[in-house]
Amino acid sequence: MRLVYILSLVLVLVSCRKEKTSWDSNWAAPIAHGHLTLSDLIKPQYQATNSENYLSIVFQESVYSFTVDTLIDLPDTT
Repeated sequence: MRLVYILSLVLVLVSCRKEKTSWDSNWAAPIAHGHLTLSDLIKPQYQATNSENYLSIVFQESVYSFTVDTLIDLPDTT
């Protein structure tokens, strides 16, 4: 019986292999707290709210514009 205790103690000491201690961790924590809305991201001139309080993004820009000068190239006469 004594031999069983000694063998189990040796087995426990040999089988428990410690790994090298490492202090590198991949933890992430927030460092600031804030509140962001669409009004903060989009300028008020590009926003439109309808009667049901839905927010629409409005961007008005002409795709292509031309004048007579772009159609006809008149030489400069001075």
